[in-house]
Amino acid sequence: MNNTRISYIDMLKALGIILVVIGHASLKNPLLIKTIYSFHMPLFFFTSGYLYNYSKYKSNQRIFIISRFKSIVIPYIAGCLFAFWYGSKFAAIPTSPKASIIAILKSNGKGFNTFNTPMWFLPCLFATLVVFSFILSRLHKFSIHKQLLVFTFLAMVGSIIIKKHYIPLNLPWGIDLIPITMFFCFLGFYYRKIENYISAKKNIILLVLSILIFISGLHFNGRIDMMGRYFNNILIFYPTAISGIYITIQIAQLLSYKNVPIFTRIFKYAGANSLMILLLHPWSFSVSTKTLAYIMRNILHITNYNFKEIFYSWFIYIYILSGVLLPLLVTFLFIERNTLQWIFKGSNKK
Repeated sequence: MNNTRISYIDMLKALGIILVVIGHASLKNPLLIKTIYSFHMPLFFFTSGYLYNYSKYKSNQRIFIISRFKSIVIPYIAGCLFAFWYGSKFAAIPTSPKASIIAILKSNGKGFNTFNTPMWFLPCLFATLVVFSFILSRLHKFSIHKQLLVFTFLAMVGSIIIKKHYIPLNLPWGIDLIPITMFFCFLGFYYRKIENYISAKKNIILLVLSILIFISGLHFNGRIDMMGRYFNNILIFYPTAISGIYITIQIAQLLSYKNVPIFTRIFKYAGANSLMILLLHPWSFSVSTKTLAYIMRNILHITNYNFKEIFYSWFIYIYILSGVLLPLLVTFLFIERNTLQWIFKGSNKK
């Protein structure tokens, strides 16, 4: 992968994680939340599929599983332990140690506290990639288009099973979601193979169609919540998610090509460290609100103030920025330069 491609993918990951932070920021804007949730989780699975190196792992699934365990599961466990520790001190309803361990093992979002609920995605991603890699290795004799048909069929069957409740929902590690999430992984894998053959003219046509489909999908479908297994009309969900992903790709490519030095560096760093933002943005929200309360009471000596009024008038923007920038600051100061890098990033490279 060349430098331009790396920059564009980092931009894509940065946009995705920023959407996650905004989606978790308690906004009073139903349309914005509906827009974000319609495609932001599929975008992460798409990106993971795009980055999947089939030639490297096709003959050795064991190496792939170990690699992803280090880069996904270990950071997940570390993030959960930190979240439960922090939650035991600051959560409105602390979780008992026993319940915390059970929640970590089940890894389906149930039993989590405020500070680690977003982490449900990581075990689901790990399970998805393992199954995706295995199935892809068994379909190697098929053409890429026949592979697409197989994964599309599995996605539709999986969607119907969830919608009709043919199996219990919220299974451990999100395994009930795998047919759906695996489909978006394959789309990323597929797109990487064909993107260089998409001409500028076709790209414009696809972008216009994507915008029209996305707007229509938002209008006709309800809110999507992958963790809650809410997809509403699956025939609308898939085109809406795919079109949202395609629009975001075009934005990421535009930002990458513009290359505004400081802006680009921050975005690329956010994309490269999107995992840390996922793990720490709930903590960052907590820190920012506690800092505001401290300033109001102890520096400005204002005790009688309406927190919600301040929050939704201007503080919400600082709140969102803190969700992105504080995890990056922690990563730069404490993670990248010591052994914590192995725990939180699956790497011990200096």
